[in-house]
Amino acid sequence: MMTRQDWQTLVAAFAPQVRLSVRPTTGNPDQYQPSSIDWFLDRCVMVDHDDPGFSKSPVDRDTLVLNPEETRRLAPTSQAVYEGDRQSSGQWPMYAHIRNSVSPPSIEGQGWIDIQYWFFYPYNGGSGGPGFPIAEFDGEHEGDWEHVTVRVKDWRNLGGLGAANLQGVFYAAHTSAEGKWILESASASEQGAYAVTGGTHPIVYSAWHTHASYEYDGVISRTVSTKIFGSTVELAAVGNDFTSNDGIRWGPLAAAEIEISSIDEDVYRPDDERLEPSAWLVYEGRWGNLSGPPVGPAQKGSWRSDGMSGYYDQLDLLAPFGEDWDKDRGTTAIAFGLMKQVAARPEELAGIGRNKGKDFRFGLYRYAGSQLQPVATGGNWDKDIACTSLAFGVFGSESVVGVGKSAVKAPRFEVYRLAGSGLELVAYGGDHWGKDRSCTAISFGLCSQGPIAAVGRSAGDNSRFEIYKAGATQEAQLLFGGGSGWKSKQGCLGVALGEIGGRSLLAVAKSAPEGSPKGSRFELYEIQPGGLELVDEGGEHWGETRSCTAIALGVLGDRPALAVGRSKGDNSRFEVYGFTDGKLGLIASGGGSWSTKCGVTGIALGTLNGSGVLAVSVEGPNPGKVQIFQLEGDQLVPVDQTGDGWGSDRDATCVALGNLGGFPVIGYGRNPGNHDRGAILKWE
Repeated sequence: MMTRQDWQTLVAAFAPQVRLSVRPTTGNPDQYQPSSIDWFLDRCVMVDHDDPGFSKSPVDRDTLVLNPEETRRLAPTSQAVYEGDRQSSGQWPMYAHIRNSVSPPSIEGQGWIDIQYWFFYPYNGGSGGPGFPIAEFDGEHEGDWEHVTVRVKDWRNLGGLGAANLQGVFYAAHTSAEGKWILESASASEQGAYAVTGGTHPIVYSAWHTHASYEYDGVISRTVSTKIFGSTVELAAVGNDFTSNDGIRWGPLAAAEIEISSIDEDVYRPDDERLEPSAWLVYEGRWGNLSGPPVGPAQKGSWRSDGMSGYYDQLDLLAPFGEDWDKDRGTTAIAFGLMKQVAARPEELAGIGRNKGKDFRFGLYRYAGSQLQPVATGGNWDKDIACTSLAFGVFGSESVVGVGKSAVKAPRFEVYRLAGSGLELVAYGGDHWGKDRSCTAISFGLCSQGPIAAVGRSAGDNSRFEIYKAGATQEAQLLFGGGSGWKSKQGCLGVALGEIGGRSLLAVAKSAPEGSPKGSRFELYEIQPGGLELVDEGGEHWGETRSCTAIALGVLGDRPALAVGRSKGDNSRFEVYGFTDGKLGLIASGGGSWSTKCGVTGIALGTLNGSGVLAVSVEGPNPGKVQIFQLEGDQLVPVDQTGDGWGSDRDATCVALGNLGGFPVIGYGRNPGNHDRGAILKWE
């Protein structure tokens, strides 16, 4: 039988020691320290982002219970609140959540318990250690909930608590999708292994300013996110993290300093004493401003997902879109990224492109209030011009969205920043292209000359892809071009920028060389100060009608990878290549069992459960129009899929992986027709 005291003894036995970090350049303590939720509430006013007249003060736990709506938010009364509770230094409370665990694939065993320890900081101060040198991507927000999950063998089967119970620690980093289970132990700080103090207390390194949790100290290169560019180069753009061993040590705490906020029902045995969950967990509003994801622990996907199985493993609808569009309008592009206005904080956004027609051709959306909310729309061009492609990134010194346009009028691509309640043109290009040339693809990245944009061009003469940087005027400055040696009927169908092994790379997808079975279908270049150097190419063995329809650079599993999609036909419909001595080598392929009428329309590499995954969108009579895979050994293993019940004439036109509203998500578009024109799904 477990009593209240026994439950308290359990959470105290494995409570972590959190080591706050110091500023990497000066050694000064992190100025944004933790607090209890009660300390924070006492210094807040409750407001409602849909009701300007709503205001409640003072605020306490009862206020949260009586006003749980997701439109509520807690507004600190002054910026002094951001610094946390300095009087309780090192003794701030933690909040525990206990539940049964289902062992993930890499852990064998039964009868295990997961204990989540949640930490609250009034403010997230932005990126930690040395990172991308543009202040916009600092990620600041109010109300910072962080956690780790400690996995233990069920002590009731062992007859006691001790080091033998400890099985692993989930360090959540910035999100559970970016976090990792660490299963090996070490005697000191070591990447890939957790250290303990006092025999059973895992050591957690809290990153300077961001408070992301890691298992080791030092500079943490964030090489697993796809928030901005869709390739590893973007990762520094949201800021590396910095952890140290020299700051305040928080814990291990005594039992009385850990609030058991919730115990899942299936953890209890019949004669155990049941504890009431903390009533404040029902609050669905924001713990601070609207930018960033400051919702409470029970509203985060990790509350249910990383603790139950250690892994996100299924998709759930977050928000459809396009239900009110005319039936001849379809989605041509989708992307996720960070954007900010001047003096504002970065915000997770979704970008959606549309085909030709009336009204806007692309829109930016945030997720709030259980729906997609428009932030800005653009592209009120001639009705015959479509948005062909869309990407988020950095250009010059701005956080931007770039859009490609179909042929009719110059320019062929445009780059915008957020300004006020709309979009402001930052740059454009393609004026010199012929009137029948479209911009088919766009991607942002970095090279030795700073932030750049790569664009693809449709079939014709001269270059088929080009690289630009910001110029002295709004007209983008052309740096390099390529593809002029291709056959005139070959166009560029996709571009991807990324950094792998310290090399700035450009990958390009090519259409089929009609009338000739020879020739590559994709090429990989290194961007040198003086031009483009061909590194490798592939697809020479494909049939003469087979095009490379989509391309992505990123990580699959823990391996840098290049993923390519193929048009309809026999054999594989997508392939993934790794890098050996700088050259491409096939890792895995898929889609070989599909109907010959099916082809890949989009491909994306992103992060799930701390590991790179692959997503593809499909046209044709395939039952799964959007599919997600993970890499196990050299095999692609399905994670989930959607689109099984669509009509026979409905295709998925594009796909993207990223983050929105604090959730790891996948988004896809659909061709013209009835009902929605796409959807965004979150991982559970």
